[in-house]
Amino acid sequence: MALFGEGHAGDDNLSVPSGTPLFAVATVTFDGRGGCESRDRIVIGNQDIPEEDPNAPDGFREATDCIYAVEPDGTGSFTVTFPDAGPTVAIFVIRNRRELSISPITSSSTSMAGER
Repeated sequence: MALFGEGHAGDDNLSVPSGTPLFAVATVTFDGRGGCESRDRIVIGNQDIPEEDPNAPDGFREATDCIYAVEPDGTGSFTVTFPDAGPTVAIFVIRNRRELSISPITSSSTSMAGER
């Protein structure tokens, strides 16, 4: 699943002023058993985060851990951890069996939407 989001940086431990434009793109692959894989690329104020990471030559970071849970009504949450950051927890809802709306509850004030 590809996810796209935009918003503004919050008062996290980022070295940019609060309110700076933030754009993100990510892929998340759910395995159907509570595990997932994720890659993301974040741009804040026209700067890739993290800058020139030797582990991410294409600008995309690989998650070191990714888990999720989904309820029968299509609501759920997932936690993804990247090497340069603590865990990010997000809640989601599946709509029309193909659309996923995601809202991070930790990290920045960005919401994302995706479609399979």
